[in-house]
Amino acid sequence: MDKTLSIDPAVPLLKVGYSKPANGCINRLQWTHFAETIPKLCGKTLADIPLIKDSAYVRELLQYAVMDDLRGPANGPNELIKDMSVRDRYLVGKLAPRETLDEGNDWGNSAVDEAEDVVPDDLEVKAKPAPPTAGKRTKAGEQPKDEEALGKGEPETSDEIDVSKNQSLVPSSFGMTFCVDGEAERIEVEARWGRYERLHDHGITKTRKKKNKKTGKEEEIEVKVWQRIPCGGKMVLDLKQGP
Repeated sequence: MDKTLSIDPAVPLLKVGYSKPANGCINRLQWTHFAETIPKLCGKTLADIPLIKDSAYVRELLQYAVMDDLRGPANGPNELIKDMSVRDRYLVGKLAPRETLDEGNDWGNSAVDEAEDVVPDDLEVKAKPAPPTAGKRTKAGEQPKDEEALGKGEPETSDEIDVSKNQSLVPSSFGMTFCVDGEAERIEVEARWGRYERLHDHGITKTRKKKNKKTGKEEEIEVKVWQRIPCGGKMVLDLKQGP
């Protein structure tokens, strides 16, 4: 990120063995291929390209690199996350399903058991039982009998979730507040995100560290892979009274 060079005259990508990505998607180049291509593009090696003297520009690139690593997608909009969970790969910017699926969903589970999928308890959005009412004592093993002490769980008449009682480590929703000019009649909203789905037929393997007990040889096993599916779009909202 610390070097830049303008190429003049321009060189067609096809001349150096590249083709334009389909549908405008961003593709990551292999570093060795990129380094071998530089002399064909500009007649210089990477070592000959001068360093950027604009420190603010370098800091901005570093900021984007950190954001990609913490929030993603680090490997482009259609990335694959291999041999680890999405929750382990990224620290921020994640939303979990409000309710876990019946057939099991290890979206946020670490790859502890490679043989089967485990649904982590901390992804279940549920109410936290309230502590026993002050002044009342219960015997060991007994539960307080009044409703307040037991906790009432989620309200049946609303889809709203009480975030103060949400025990999930990964939130299921987020909100934002903003202001617009009072004369504005409408606003255009654009939202972009990615949905990660478990990819089963991928053929990506790794060598198991523990040897097979019967044969004594190391095994090739399939790793867990998550496919990112880009989502989002634009919509125009009229600014008028009402929901």
